[in-house]
Amino acid sequence: MRFYTWKDIERYCLIKRSEWKNEIFSMDVYPDELIVYKKDGITDEKAKDILLNIFPKNMNIENDTISLDREAEPIAISFDKKSDSFEKNTMPLFEQVIYKESVYPQEKLGDLPCPVIAFHSYKGGVGCTLSLLAFAQAWTNIRKEADQEKILIIDSDIESPGLSLIQGDKIENEK
Repeated sequence: MRFYTWKDIERYCLIKRSEWKNEIFSMDVYPDELIVYKKDGITDEKAKDILLNIFPKNMNIENDTISLDREAEPIAISFDKKSDSFEKNTMPLFEQVIYKESVYPQEKLGDLPCPVIAFHSYKGGVGCTLSLLAFAQAWTNIRKEADQEKILIIDSDIESPGLSLIQGDKIENEK
């Protein structure tokens, strides 16, 4: 796997959680730093060995850094401890849940009478709506009977329903 940004490092740490969860409470990754929270009795050297096993090509054990696979400043690694009471009182973050296999359905959905596509964009702002519209246009362009098929788009962005705002004037004029 290639690590282009700190988010790649964060994602990979969460994917590899089973390899470090017995010795490390958690790892917090920031644009310039990885903070490793060790369990009691775990030395910095043991934690470094775990990181070296996870990042064999990118870990610099002498400088306590992880290098990205592009020209950029390496991410500094620091070590800290968390007590047992911290683990008992901490609620899990959603980001830690999405990398657990139990979150994903184990059985395949049955055949549906029509294609169903879920679209989600992290873009934010007007980019979400424009990305969805571009996708819908591309989808209709590849369909053989596009003039006889309909697409249902549900804009469930409660805070900023961009699609509803775009269609608003058109709907009002058709009444």
